Amino acid sequence: NDAVARRAELVAMLESYAVHNRLIKKLREARPVVAKRLWNTVLTAVSTYFSTIRGCASTVTRSNTGFLIDGKPVAAFSGSTKDALGLAIRVTLQKTFLGSMDFMLADEIASAADPVRESAMLGMLATCGFGQVVLVTHSDIADSFATNIIRI
Repeated sequence: NDAVARRAELVAMLESYAVHNRLIKKLREARPVVAKRLWNTVLTAVSTYFSTIRGCASTVTRSNTGFLIDGKPVAAFSGSTKDALGLAIRVTLQKTFLGSMDFMLADEIASAADPVRESAMLGMLATCGFGQVVLVTHSDIADSFATNIIRI
């Protein structure tokens, strides 16, 4: 009788494992679909921020080798364009994955940018909805966007 009862317990456990294994299989099958949708959402937001900085519509996508801007590898672009893309990516990732964080710390966001591009980057950053942004920079242009300035 004990063996029969133990067998029934083990059969029930195996059935439970089978249910869990089917669930895990479905989750694994859904993962690429969810990842693709998430990447599409992130890249749409990156494209929006990046277009705001550049002043023209731009589409940011990714390939197996990295990000693309309007279908061209990022390596083909200037340093200021790479800075702008980096800022757009940082803002998007923070807003997507740390949405409740109302604070951003950025270091030398426009180190390779000319004054026009730097102003566009700072303008986008000022309007993207953070309650507080701390910039670490050597730039005097950032002063015009600042509420408080600490010089070291």
